[in-house]
Amino acid sequence: MDSVRVAVTGAAGQIAYQLIFSLLKGEVFGDRAIHLHLIDIEPALANVKGVMMEIEDCAFERLTSVQGFASDQLDQGFKDIDFAFLIGASPRKAGMERSDLLEKNGEIFKEQGEALSQYAKSSVEVLVVGNPCNTNCLIASHHAKNIPSEQFFAMTMLDENRARMQIAIKEGVALADVGQCFIYGNHSATQYPDYENTKHSVDMQDAWWQDDFVPIIQTRGAAVIKARGASSAASAAHAAIKTAHFIVSKSKASFSVARVSSGEYGSPEGLVVSMPTYFDGNGWQTDTKYQHSEIAKRYIEASYQELQSEYEQVKVLGFIDD
Repeated sequence: MDSVRVAVTGAAGQIAYQLIFSLLKGEVFGDRAIHLHLIDIEPALANVKGVMMEIEDCAFERLTSVQGFASDQLDQGFKDIDFAFLIGASPRKAGMERSDLLEKNGEIFKEQGEALSQYAKSSVEVLVVGNPCNTNCLIASHHAKNIPSEQFFAMTMLDENRARMQIAIKEGVALADVGQCFIYGNHSATQYPDYENTKHSVDMQDAWWQDDFVPIIQTRGAAVIKARGASSAASAAHAAIKTAHFIVSKSKASFSVARVSSGEYGSPEGLVVSMPTYFDGNGWQTDTKYQHSEIAKRYIEASYQELQSEYEQVKVLGFIDD
């Protein structure tokens, strides 16, 4: 049986806890055997050990090995891996400015990008989940000199899932009748869920889409935190698994994910931007067939401007150079 080596950072956290068991059920790599590398900061290693014990107790047939590593052991944690879920990130705390968050995470993802470049397989595929994921992904990719930037992705599938379900609830239709609702821009409160290009017939004259729908999706993460006292975990893990499946299977169907942009939809070239993406047999492409109203374009441009601002901040901080 073919085997793959998979690294998961932030392995003691709630997202990883949900994700790992779906991964070992075959939801990403099918029947391929998995060597699992669990990585977290030194104080969390006791928790990682507990997760490893539960993994062993499940007796997954696909599990070949499971090892735990401290975040200062990336030479071992990323050694020869085929896929990386970069989930661990420094959270935003009370009184912290966004620039402080970018600086804290810049250090983390710079180190991880360098380690991936040095120790992982050159063919490794990397999904960044830890926020701010677009800019974290850009930093990691920038410092992974031996890995093509096309192999780095930042997750916006959670936002697509949220958007599709809200439309289904509003319209009283099955989720399959909604089809896609792609996410443009940043995974943040400026993202744009593309209401006007859903499969379901939508009424652009209905004020709901601007007054309720877009704000709901843009602020859904904060609403979850307020409601449950913790950030999204199961839904984020589900979205990460779904995204990884699309990446590994080289999906010919379009899905929301952020990649290094080539300027499609007027996006800032060279930044990590969410757009509808598919694999055409030769490489990853942006699905450019969708048209947007002037209102939608203004939403999208606002998200691009935020990404540009984040880029300028991390450039000043020294995490990106020209």
